[in-house]
Amino acid sequence: MSTLQLHLSFADHIHEISKSEIILGQHLGSGCSGHVYAGAYNGQPVAIKQFICKNESNLPSILHELEILALMDHPNVLALYGYVLDKHDIWVITELAKCDLLQLLGPSTSDGLKETTLPYKTRKAYIRQIANGLLYTITHGIIHQDLKLDNLLLAQNGQIKIADFGLSQLTKKSTGALRSVVSTRRFLDPLFRARQLSPVGLVSHSNVKQVA
Repeated sequence: MSTLQLHLSFADHIHEISKSEIILGQHLGSGCSGHVYAGAYNGQPVAIKQFICKNESNLPSILHELEILALMDHPNVLALYGYVLDKHDIWVITELAKCDLLQLLGPSTSDGLKETTLPYKTRKAYIRQIANGLLYTITHGIIHQDLKLDNLLLAQNGQIKIADFGLSQLTKKSTGALRSVVSTRRFLDPLFRARQLSPVGLVSHSNVKQVA
């Protein structure tokens, strides 16, 4: 058994999908850790994140995100269907989104604000859905830590989906304190950055700041 198989053997609550059940479609993008494709699974459209794990250095973060996604079931959190083990690679299978909010809202103005033609009611509905998703994750002891427009997706049904939990952390149930703080720095709460906000306060405050 490979190290990759050994690690995944402990994740028996996460559904393993056979590669033969996946239809690989259009290439959507690439990053330092792999590629993203559109595809199909059981007749429904899915997103396929192919993580390259040849040296297994990124394996802990991939398994961490799988574990976090497997804990959640909410209409405003990206749904995990399972994973595919393909030699040295892991394919993470999730629901497919149309776009992220960065793409939807369009270019920024010179002062960093977004120019958008979205109706007020639509924007209000999106904010409410993001808040509902964050309330769910925080209630379950999960702090996203990297909430930004790129990680807020618009699903096929028009709902907002919070995605990319690779930097998220579980809180200690007894204190609400974070095990560690890792985030995209410009989206990290400035009060925490200046050490004016404790990790306990960050639980209830930071994700709200990141949305704002």
